[in-house]
Amino acid sequence: MGRAAVRGTLDHDTLADLVAAGWSDARIADRLGVSSRTVLRWRGRLHLESRWTPEIPPHGNLSRYRRGCRCSACASANVSAAAEWRQTYQTSTRPTATRHRARWTPQDDALLLQHPGSIASAARALGRTYAACCERLRWLKAQQT
Repeated sequence: MGRAAVRGTLDHDTLADLVAAGWSDARIADRLGVSSRTVLRWRGRLHLESRWTPEIPPHGNLSRYRRGCRCSACASANVSAAAEWRQTYQTSTRPTATRHRARWTPQDDALLLQHPGSIASAARALGRTYAACCERLRWLKAQQT
Protein backbone atom coordinates (compact mmCIF):
# COMPACT_ATOMS: atom_id res chain seq x y z
CA MET A 1 0.00 0.00 0.00
CA GLY A 2 1.49 3.34 -1.03
CA ARG A 3 1.84 6.37 1.18
CA ALA A 4 -1.00 8.15 -0.65
CA ALA A 5 -3.39 5.32 0.22
CA VAL A 6 -2.32 5.48 3.86
CA ARG A 7 -2.89 9.23 4.00
CA GLY A 8 -6.34 8.91 2.43
CA THR A 9 -7.78 9.99 -0.85
CA LEU A 10 -6.45 12.87 -2.90
CA ASP A 11 -8.22 16.16 -2.40
CA HIS A 12 -8.47 17.43 -5.98
CA ASP A 13 -9.17 20.99 -4.85
CA THR A 14 -6.00 21.05 -2.73
CA LEU A 15 -3.91 19.83 -5.66
CA ALA A 16 -5.51 22.36 -8.01
CA ASP A 17 -4.89 25.16 -5.48
CA LEU A 18 -1.21 24.21 -5.08
CA VAL A 19 -0.77 24.05 -8.87
CA ALA A 20 -2.49 27.43 -9.28
CA ALA A 21 -0.14 28.87 -6.63
CA GLY A 22 2.80 27.83 -8.84
CA TRP A 23 4.14 25.03 -6.66
CA SER A 24 6.47 22.53 -8.35
CA ASP A 25 5.65 18.84 -8.46
CA ALA A 26 8.52 18.13 -6.05
CA ARG A 27 7.24 20.68 -3.53
CA ILE A 28 3.67 19.35 -3.82
CA ALA A 29 4.97 15.79 -3.40
CA ASP A 30 6.87 16.79 -0.28
CA ARG A 31 3.80 18.51 1.14
CA LEU A 32 1.50 15.56 0.44
CA GLY A 33 4.03 12.86 1.35
CA VAL A 34 4.12 11.14 -2.04
CA SER A 35 6.61 10.92 -4.92
CA SER A 36 6.90 13.45 -7.74
CA ARG A 37 5.83 10.74 -10.18
CA THR A 38 2.59 10.30 -8.20
CA VAL A 39 1.92 14.04 -8.39
CA LEU A 40 2.59 13.89 -12.13
CA ARG A 41 0.07 11.04 -12.47
CA TRP A 42 -2.54 12.95 -10.45
CA ARG A 43 -2.01 16.07 -12.54
CA GLY A 44 -2.54 14.00 -15.67
CA ARG A 45 -5.84 12.68 -14.36
CA LEU A 46 -7.00 16.22 -13.60
CA HIS A 47 -5.65 17.58 -16.91
CA LEU A 48 -3.32 19.98 -15.04
CA GLU A 49 -0.17 20.70 -17.01
CA SER A 50 3.16 19.86 -15.41
CA ARG A 51 6.64 21.24 -16.08
CA TRP A 52 8.29 18.09 -14.74
CA THR A 53 10.52 16.20 -17.16
CA PRO A 54 12.47 13.03 -16.45
CA GLU A 55 16.15 13.51 -15.72
CA ILE A 56 18.26 12.22 -18.60
CA PRO A 57 21.64 10.86 -17.53
CA PRO A 58 24.79 12.49 -18.93
CA HIS A 59 26.69 11.08 -21.90
CA GLY A 60 29.25 8.40 -21.14
CA ASN A 61 26.73 6.49 -19.06
CA LEU A 62 25.45 2.93 -19.64
CA SER A 63 21.89 4.02 -18.95
CA ARG A 64 22.13 6.66 -21.70
CA TYR A 65 23.46 3.98 -24.09
CA ARG A 66 20.49 1.75 -23.22
CA ARG A 67 18.16 4.66 -24.05
CA GLY A 68 19.59 4.61 -27.59
CA CYS A 69 22.50 7.07 -27.58
CA ARG A 70 25.38 5.75 -29.66
CA CYS A 71 27.88 8.59 -29.24
CA SER A 72 31.49 7.54 -28.61
CA ALA A 73 31.29 8.24 -24.86
CA CYS A 74 28.14 6.13 -24.39
CA ALA A 75 29.47 3.34 -26.64
CA SER A 76 32.65 3.32 -24.56
CA ALA A 77 30.57 3.02 -21.37
CA ASN A 78 28.79 0.02 -22.90
CA VAL A 79 32.10 -1.64 -23.80
CA SER A 80 33.41 -1.05 -20.27
CA ALA A 81 30.23 -2.48 -18.72
CA ALA A 82 30.45 -5.57 -20.94
CA ALA A 83 34.10 -6.10 -19.97
CA GLU A 84 33.21 -5.72 -16.29
CA TRP A 85 30.37 -8.23 -16.72
CA ARG A 86 32.72 -10.72 -18.35
CA GLN A 87 35.28 -10.26 -15.60
CA THR A 88 32.73 -10.58 -12.81
CA TYR A 89 30.64 -13.47 -14.07
CA GLN A 90 31.98 -15.37 -17.04
CA THR A 91 35.64 -15.54 -16.05
CA SER A 92 34.75 -16.33 -12.43
CA THR A 93 32.89 -19.49 -13.45
CA ARG A 94 35.13 -20.64 -16.30
CA PRO A 95 37.82 -22.20 -14.03
CA THR A 96 35.20 -24.33 -12.24
CA ALA A 97 33.41 -25.39 -15.44
CA THR A 98 34.23 -29.05 -15.93
CA ARG A 99 31.13 -30.15 -17.83
CA HIS A 100 31.65 -28.41 -21.18
CA ARG A 101 29.09 -29.54 -23.79
CA ALA A 102 27.69 -32.19 -21.44
CA ARG A 103 23.97 -32.87 -21.85
CA TRP A 104 21.67 -31.18 -19.36
CA THR A 105 19.92 -33.69 -17.12
CA PRO A 106 16.56 -33.16 -15.40
CA GLN A 107 18.49 -32.97 -12.11
CA ASP A 108 20.67 -30.17 -13.53
CA ASP A 109 17.56 -28.30 -14.65
CA ALA A 110 15.92 -28.69 -11.24
CA LEU A 111 19.04 -27.45 -9.45
CA LEU A 112 19.32 -24.46 -11.78
CA LEU A 113 15.66 -23.51 -11.35
CA GLN A 114 15.59 -24.00 -7.59
CA HIS A 115 19.06 -22.81 -6.61
CA PRO A 116 18.70 -20.31 -3.75
CA GLY A 117 21.79 -18.30 -4.70
CA SER A 118 22.85 -16.39 -7.78
CA ILE A 119 23.19 -17.80 -11.27
CA ALA A 120 26.97 -17.68 -10.86
CA SER A 121 26.82 -19.83 -7.71
CA ALA A 122 24.49 -22.28 -9.49
CA ALA A 123 26.95 -22.41 -12.39
CA ARG A 124 29.79 -23.26 -10.03
CA ALA A 125 27.64 -25.94 -8.33
CA LEU A 126 26.77 -27.47 -11.72
CA GLY A 127 30.31 -27.25 -13.11
CA ARG A 128 29.14 -25.02 -15.97
CA THR A 129 29.82 -21.46 -17.10
CA TYR A 130 27.64 -18.50 -16.24
CA ALA A 131 26.70 -18.01 -19.89
CA ALA A 132 25.66 -21.66 -20.28
CA CYS A 133 23.44 -21.42 -17.20
CA CYS A 134 21.87 -18.16 -18.37
CA GLU A 135 21.09 -19.66 -21.75
CA ARG A 136 19.66 -22.84 -20.22
CA LEU A 137 17.57 -20.82 -17.78
CA ARG A 138 16.20 -18.72 -20.64
CA TRP A 139 15.36 -21.90 -22.56
CA LEU A 140 13.66 -23.53 -19.54
CA LYS A 141 11.52 -20.47 -18.88
CA ALA A 142 10.49 -20.35 -22.55
CA GLN A 143 9.43 -24.00 -22.32
CA GLN A 144 7.21 -23.25 -19.31
CA THR A 145 5.12 -20.70 -21.22
